[in-house]
Amino acid sequence: MIIGKYDFLVSDDCDITRFAEVSTVLKFILLGMRDPVIPFAMYREIVKMLNDKEMNENEKIEMNIELLKRDWSGKFKDCNKDTLYYVLDLCYKTCSDAASTIDFEAGGYLVGKNICRPYKNKISEIKDQKMSYINTGLMAKEYEKIFESLR
Repeated sequence: MIIGKYDFLVSDDCDITRFAEVSTVLKFILLGMRDPVIPFAMYREIVKMLNDKEMNENEKIEMNIELLKRDWSGKFKDCNKDTLYYVLDLCYKTCSDAASTIDFEAGGYLVGKNICRPYKNKISEIKDQKMSYINTGLMAKEYEKIFESLR
């Protein structure tokens, strides 16, 4: 498992500075992986889903669950599952803390690039990368529901 316990990092005075420091450490760990936590192959599907203006937030969560269930067996490894869980858990705890100055969208921006990214840095794919950040924040907000469904 890449990421272990980190409760000591999330304290009552959690703020953007502390979360940025933690996400920077995570960035170096996660970017060192050959593939992102959510496989390259899912990037376009996530962007397509998030560009669907007719889907509400609950429908997007359900779509995330379906994407993860479908691809878990072949492309996702157990270490990816554990890593995704711990990163989303950290993001959730930080963003939902009453003292936190970080909302889920900002949390998604801070860790999203390291979770889901395009295979090549083509301009056409980079311009949509904001969607993967938004999706990371959305997944963090509902991570317990997502992982309960994956068990």
